[in-house]
Amino acid sequence: MTPRQWKAKLDVRLREDAPLAALYSALARGEWREVLALGATQFRGAQDRFASIEAMLDAIEQLISDAENEDLAPLRALEKSLRAERTRLQAAGLTSDTYRCFLESSFKGT
Repeated sequence: MTPRQWKAKLDVRLREDAPLAALYSALARGEWREVLALGATQFRGAQDRFASIEAMLDAIEQLISDAENEDLAPLRALEKSLRAERTRLQAAGLTSDTYRCFLESSFKGT
């Protein structure tokens, strides 16, 4: 698939889930704290829980890499918790087509 096709597929997926669309919009804009806030509010009821986890992990990785004199313990604890949940979901055979579409459309030149 071309990046444009991945983007179209992502747009269809996000039209079906407004909270997830808001989360991925914040992720695309690089609003890392907003991603964490949105992810936290929708995490338990998310239709695509895996996509929420992946977006939040991306935001945490960026915040940690951008941190200067910040206490990273809370971010590291959240990261550990989210990674454990992702591992549990992967063990159950779940993946996220939404997250894959986001990556393919974001990092291949669209």
